Amino acid sequence: MSKHHPHRKDAWPVWKIALIAIFAAVVGAGLLWFSLHISTPESKPVATAPASPGDPTKTPTPPAMHIVLLFCLLAWATAAVFTGLLVYKLYMRIPAWRRRQLFGRSKG
Repeated sequence: MSKHHPHRKDAWPVWKIALIAIFAAVVGAGLLWFSLHISTPESKPVATAPASPGDPTKTPTPPAMHIVLLFCLLAWATAAVFTGLLVYKLYMRIPAWRRRQLFGRSKG
C-alpha cells in the first residue's frame, strides 16, 4: 500500500498557484493605483489643531485610502506567499539526486 495520498498530490496544481499569485499581484497593483486616485469631495480644509506645524491648507487623507492600502498590502503578501509555494513545489519536482548535484550537496 502506498504511503502517499493520491487525492492530495494534485490538490493545488502548479498552474493554479501561479494564477493566484499573478492575480493577487495585479489586484495589489490595481488597489495601489486606486488608493492614489481616491479623491475627497471639494470642501474647505479641516485644521486638526490650531498650532500644528506644516501646511494649514493641506486636507487630511481620507480613511478609505488607508483601508485600500491595507488591502493592497494584503494582496501583495498573498502573492508573495503563493510565489514561495510555487518555488517550493517546483523545487520539490527535481529528483533528490539531482537537487544534491545542482545545489552542491554531493558526497564526493
